[in-house]
Parts: sequence; C-alpha cells; structure tokens
Amino acid sequence: MRRKMEKMLQLFLIWENGRKHEEKILNDISAKYEILQIFDIKWPQTEFVNNLSRFYGKRLPSGGKKEKECGTGEFTLVLCYDNNPNMVNDEHHSGMQSNANAIKDKYTYRQWTGGGYLVHASDNMNEVNDNLLILLSITAKEAENQYSKPWNGERIKISRSVMGAKGWKNEQELRKIVDKLSNVKLLSGPNKELIISTADFAYTSRLLNLKKRFKLFKKNQYMAVINGRNRNILLKAA
Repeated sequence: MRRKMEKMLQLFLIWENGRKHEEKILNDISAKYEILQIFDIKWPQTEFVNNLSRFYGKRLPSGGKKEKECGTGEFTLVLCYDNNPNMVNDEHHSGMQSNANAIKDKYTYRQWTGGGYLVHASDNMNEVNDNLLILLSITAKEAENQYSKPWNGERIKISRSVMGAKGWKNEQELRKIVDKLSNVKLLSGPNKELIISTADFAYTSRLLNLKKRFKLFKKNQYMAVINGRNRNILLKAA
C-alpha cells in the first residue's frame, strides 16, 4: 500500500571505492532529488572499522571484507529531499513505510559501482535519523533546519570520527546526544551511577557506544568512557 507524503529527507552515501563513479551518481541524484548539501567525510583509519560497525549495527572485523570493500578513505554523503516519495510498506519492518524510489536508485547505483555495496541509502525515516546521528551528530529535524536551502555547490569537508568514538568528553556531552534519541532518558542513580531509560537496549548502546559489562552481577550493566574514565551505566527498560 502506498502512502502519500509531501516530501522526504533522504541520504545517499558513496564509500571511497565507489567514488570513481561519483559524477555519474551525483548527476542522477540531482536529476531526481533536491540536493540540500554534500559532505566529504574522512574518518581516522585506526577508528574506521569501529565507526563502520556502529553505522551498520553489526560487529565487523578489522581488515575484513566489508572494510576492504568500502575503502577506508574519504567518502561522500548526499543530503537531499525526495519531493515525490513512493512510500510503501517495509517488508523487513512491520508497520513501517519505506521510500521505494530510494531503494530502486540505491540498487541502480550499486550496479554502476560493480554490484557490491559501495552505495548506501536510507530507506525510511528511522534510518535517516539513525544515519544522521552517527555521521553528523544531528537529528533529521535538525538537519532540515540547518540545511533548509538548495545546495549552493560548495561541499562541506568533515575530518573526524563519529560521535563518542573514543568516549565522551563529559557527562553533558553524552546527555546532549541522549536528548536527541526518542523515548530515551539519562537519569542519575545512587552513588552517581548513571541510568539510561530506553525501550531498545541494542539500539541505544550502539548509538551511545556503550560496552556490555558481562562480568558484573547486573545483567543490564554497560560501560562508557566519560572524561577518560570508565563509567558504569545501567540500562533500564522504559
């Protein structure tokens, strides 16, 4: 079933090893979508695989197939609007709507780059928001406010890791990101213990770069590096 939507924020990402076909892909995107901004992003090589793991939500080995396929150099992020999205039921997520236009174009661009996975696209609004938080530390709504005008042709260069890659500067920095997550709250427990209330432990721990503490008695105990020190964080069901 198709649902009418006036427009939809959309992301396309071209990994380093797909950029040889970038001009052709960008020409096609610009013909079909309203480009708001293009970013050239470079992650530190020593942190690339960890960033890639957080982006895709799965543990990836250093020097593994996915890292070699993508390349560890600068990649391209395109933020755009689909002004006539074709919203259909998502076959992988019950009750969610995905943009069939972006899915179709993603597979086309992957064929142009050799048939692998060198082009990523956000299929639905949850993925748009997730991708933006990981890549730019902003929500979809913040992106729409910040990049509200059509692209002026200038690309923004970003040379840094993803949020929290080496931990958090302080509790305030962590709280700032927690406040961007839906239905997630950062609370203070006894003895200055941090408690995060969330309905999705896996999603929240990935976004906030929390590590599981298996040897502790509390099964929902995680750890975060805050101000250079390990801090225990208890995840609590919302």
